[in-house]
Amino acid sequence: MPAVTHEHARDYHWNLEEIDRLRTKEIIRMLHRFGVPFDTKSFLEQVEQHHSAFELGSGWIRDNHIKASGFDVDFIWMSSEILWGRLAPEKINSEHINDLMQDGYTDIGNNNIINGCTKWLNVWEHLKENFTSDMNNIDDAEKTFEGLQILSNWCQDLETELWNAALKDEYFHHERIRYCDEFCNLFPESLELIIVNMYRAKADSLYAIEDIEKGEEVYKKLIHDYPDNAWGYIGWGDIYAHGVINSNVHIDNEKARKIYQLASNREMEDYYVISERLVTLQAIAD
Repeated sequence: MPAVTHEHARDYHWNLEEIDRLRTKEIIRMLHRFGVPFDTKSFLEQVEQHHSAFELGSGWIRDNHIKASGFDVDFIWMSSEILWGRLAPEKINSEHINDLMQDGYTDIGNNNIINGCTKWLNVWEHLKENFTSDMNNIDDAEKTFEGLQILSNWCQDLETELWNAALKDEYFHHERIRYCDEFCNLFPESLELIIVNMYRAKADSLYAIEDIEKGEEVYKKLIHDYPDNAWGYIGWGDIYAHGVINSNVHIDNEKARKIYQLASNREMEDYYVISERLVTLQAIAD
């Protein structure tokens, strides 16, 4: 049905801060005036069925004969976010997760990597609450989050920044190992590039905390599961060709050469990178 213009239509934008200054009863009264049949019991049931306050509020606009126009329509979906925070604070929505995610990017951009990763690990815990068993690919989980970031990209950023945080505090190597395990167990059908990089990240952090035996096991499994992916061989060989920051893993060029050569006689994309590694090692030996 077409919207009915309210006789006192607002002529400037609403914002969340202004709505948040209103008492809950005032917000509900305005929703009723704008045509939303709000009641607390139904609202709490709707919260359980949605990941996003914007999605919930947009449903109010779509499903009701709204007596608002112009900027007043914004009040409806904005109020859903305010009321969610007041009436169901234990149920974290996409808007809150997005804020934490963006705060983390700001911290990391300002070189406050520990703070940023701490926030992001909190984000990961909240995100996991919405994942279901039928989501085997990280792309399947995009529907559980509405924010400024693409979830698959953010997940890879988290893995990378956990390494940088671990250069300052070894605790984050342990968190990186746990996170990579969880990601691969939850989303084993994600792009091969992402899965391979997650396993590499786990292995590298195991080497960094000097759990060399487990690091070796992860790389062996990686090249067994993805024998035609060059980056398993490259990552493992690089451990011994270049060493590991903040670790007593010693450079062993001969072992690095043998690992790189495991990829010999296989047709794979990026094999040229392995070839370059072998040429460099030969030059060192000469």
